[in-house]
Amino acid sequence: MKAFDRYLQRKRIEQTLSFITTGNKVLDIGSNYGELFEFYRKKNTPIKGVGIDPNIEGDSAGNGFTLIKDYFPTQKLTEEGFDAITMLAVLEHIPMDQIPEFAKNCNRKLKQGGKLVITVPSKTVDHILKMLLFLKLIEGMELEQHYGYDINMTQPVFEKQGFKQLVHKTFQLGLNNVFVFEKVASV
Repeated sequence: MKAFDRYLQRKRIEQTLSFITTGNKVLDIGSNYGELFEFYRKKNTPIKGVGIDPNIEGDSAGNGFTLIKDYFPTQKLTEEGFDAITMLAVLEHIPMDQIPEFAKNCNRKLKQGGKLVITVPSKTVDHILKMLLFLKLIEGMELEQHYGYDINMTQPVFEKQGFKQLVHKTFQLGLNNVFVFEKVASV
């Protein structure tokens, strides 16, 4: 990752601060190498949990978290009852017709009252990222896999799967969105 990629990643992680507290058990979907867990450890508010990412070298464990090389959902993830699930810059990589099932699987892994924290870029970001990639300022992590996600679908899709939206706001000058849902019903 280049410096600008790391900056964008850190800004997304910072959006989770109001919703994850010390000792929470977190499932980080699209975790890369566990930067979310390391961020909290460095802030002296350690969390524990599992990160899932298909692009890491292999499964590993350490510092209170486990990393699984796979796509969510996976048979490798046997744990349930997470306090929070994070998906930072993930939804845009999932075809729209698969998102309802994806949301249902999130519901199954989250405990009642648990939080689901999602960041997703605004539609115009793909054009900006292509320019930054052309200028070699970013590495463009799977930019070719963006499916043109419609953020207006977020609330209805997740609410249909037993979640209540608590927050929707933009950050980074409106280029990114953060959604926070609470699990209110099992599906």
